[in-house]
Amino acid sequence: MKTLLIAGYVCALVALIFLPPAFALAAIVIGVIVLARGRIGNGIAIIVIGAVCGYYGLFFGDAIWRTLNNPRSSSSQSSSIVAPSLPAPMTQDWHVVSIDGRITESDETQTRYAWKLIIRNDSTEPAVFDGKVEFQDADGFIVETDSNWDMQVPAESDATFTGYALMSTQDAHKVTQTVAKISKK
Repeated sequence: MKTLLIAGYVCALVALIFLPPAFALAAIVIGVIVLARGRIGNGIAIIVIGAVCGYYGLFFGDAIWRTLNNPRSSSSQSSSIVAPSLPAPMTQDWHVVSIDGRITESDETQTRYAWKLIIRNDSTEPAVFDGKVEFQDADGFIVETDSNWDMQVPAESDATFTGYALMSTQDAHKVTQTVAKISKK
């Protein structure tokens, strides 16, 4: 019986961080078994802790795993993701070096979310690029966008481009990643 109690409590606590539905369900089933064996106090405790930890684990565990898998996306103030470019030829002679975004100005109603993009042209000819910068939430949904056309990059060099998007302060705090979608003309 002692092993069953320990297993129930461990399953309930593990549900906070790893596979909340599975471990919470395991804890609840163990709690019911403990109840059936006459340990009412422990059975109810395991069921309640398992359900609560499973519920909060859906949010808490998700946040932990997102932070561990992509630590730069955990901050809503500054983040970056280099996105694959739009239709890329087999031998692409350019690439996005980096894209970064951050809040540069904010009040209660409106926020300026600035971005900085660096494109590398490996070609021996100058190149012109079009694209847009997306400010996305944690699930990859677009909160706001900004476009930039005719970005000229000299041959065999890098060029830096900047811009910003104005958005509501409420929306700005949802942004967790900045993504550049660029195509060569």
